[in-house]
Amino acid sequence: FAVLKDDFGKLQRDLFGNASGATTIGGKLETQAQVLAEKDFAEGLVFVNSQFDLVEVFPLIGLPLRIKRFADCTSNIWNVQVKYHADNLVMDSLSLIKVQGTDRSYRSYVNNNEEVNCILPLFDYSQQDQDAIRLIRHPFFHLVMTNNVVLNVEELQPKAYLSLLCASYLYFSSMGDKCFSLLDRVATSTLLVYPEWVESDLPANADLSEVLFHYWVNEKQGTKKYADSADKILKTAFMKFFAAAPGGISAIVSLEFGGTTDSLVGSVIEQARTKFNRVYTLGSVARMCKQVATEVITSKCGVQGDNGEVRVDTNADGFALVVRTSKLEKDDFSRVPFGTLMKLWSDTHATAAPPSNDLLMEWAYEACEGSVEGMDFKEKLVSLLGGKVSDVVTAEATAQVTTDFVNYWKPLHRYIVPISRTEMQTLCDAKDIKMSDLWYNPLNGFVSNACMAPDCPFYLQPHGDFVNHMGVWGAQLPPAFHKTVRANLDKTPQEIMEIFLKKGACVTYGYDNKPIQLPEYEATADDTLEYIKKVQEAYRKIERKDAGLPPPAAPRGAAENKHLKNYDFYFGNKYN
Repeated sequence: FAVLKDDFGKLQRDLFGNASGATTIGGKLETQAQVLAEKDFAEGLVFVNSQFDLVEVFPLIGLPLRIKRFADCTSNIWNVQVKYHADNLVMDSLSLIKVQGTDRSYRSYVNNNEEVNCILPLFDYSQQDQDAIRLIRHPFFHLVMTNNVVLNVEELQPKAYLSLLCASYLYFSSMGDKCFSLLDRVATSTLLVYPEWVESDLPANADLSEVLFHYWVNEKQGTKKYADSADKILKTAFMKFFAAAPGGISAIVSLEFGGTTDSLVGSVIEQARTKFNRVYTLGSVARMCKQVATEVITSKCGVQGDNGEVRVDTNADGFALVVRTSKLEKDDFSRVPFGTLMKLWSDTHATAAPPSNDLLMEWAYEACEGSVEGMDFKEKLVSLLGGKVSDVVTAEATAQVTTDFVNYWKPLHRYIVPISRTEMQTLCDAKDIKMSDLWYNPLNGFVSNACMAPDCPFYLQPHGDFVNHMGVWGAQLPPAFHKTVRANLDKTPQEIMEIFLKKGACVTYGYDNKPIQLPEYEATADDTLEYIKKVQEAYRKIERKDAGLPPPAAPRGAAENKHLKNYDFYFGNKYN
């Protein structure tokens, strides 16, 4: 520190020791060059004993900023981001220092309580600034700048000021034309203070923000340094921006529908109704709606051509894949703003146009999902983003489709009657079903792992979720209906119905239910009497058909199925 201080003091005396008309100490200092040109500046340095003293007495003069210092900015000097600038205001760094007891802070407030915590000195080609440029390039000045940028005076960072110029460029360029003059001053300051850096080739591992800044300054100079690599650099920058986006590809690209959500929901409902013969349980309805919604959305997104390319419609009834440029310009998850990248691209190309929607989508997909080589990334995007749209559409369609499915299903399962073992074998042979795969109980004539409604598309097809298949009835499935009829075959249908209306079910089989209210089951007295007659006829038919048959082996699943757990007991009693 002492060596740097002495060398800086000697240089200052050589440059300005005999200056006349320099601003006197105590006068108003409006530029950094004025501070450095003070004729008594070198004498004052004698009383500065350490870098800690230095930052409290050496004023930096310039534009007040609020910057974000990332956690690793002391090791990566480029990891700072400008968040605010106080326009048309000049401030000195000593005004930022606040000491309260043992607490020391480096910030102040301007313009309606806006916080500022950094000073940006800017230079031009005025004689005053050119006279002071050797002092501005000196490591002693950069030591003060290191503290200003990363709040660290333990280690000299010669590029601290350069990183602040870079961060200021990224910020100002995203602000539009209102910061045009400030951008010019940033470029000029860079050329004055870091001419060797501007002319040099950056290392391969240079920070992306440094690369973009270096590219921009050279473009301003009109050099051809990046003539062959500009597009590659900008593509890399866009992809790094996209890769950092919280939420991935869905935060960058949206699948926007030109019509209304109601029309999508209507299409899903209409198509779902044609697939009811594939739905086994109520739980399958939502899954089927999700599948249909995805199909509807994909069909409205476009058609696949001979070359495999998906054409995304942009008409009123179709979808369009759209990059959320307005949202990305407002988001603050990257040190390199999206607006800066868009402007860089426009400035680089003769058309002065930003990159196309398709090009941005391709880069976004590659950054978030992987290589696009040999594939149609639009088709993949439709699939990825369509899933999110279909979730919304599915939720709206499922309620109506569920109601429609129940209304379709109930008439098919209105009258289910028992079947004799003889007839069951005949049906199995005709349908090429192994009877051993059915959990058939000869005690009641029912199968407990397959639907026995003749009009059901799943008639006698073994299924592990049969209980939920019949669960479509919900509370409208009367308890022990068939058992009650079977136990009272000697009674008339009217007498059996009275049992349900008074007791609810057959007491013989251990049921003691509340009396049945027919409207609760969407049934009339005539419906109930007709059903009882059918069940009676079926059980009498079983007695005729299966008379004299030898006892069958215990049906498959008897040990596991609660409906057959007493099979051996009942079967033995009946036949012995």
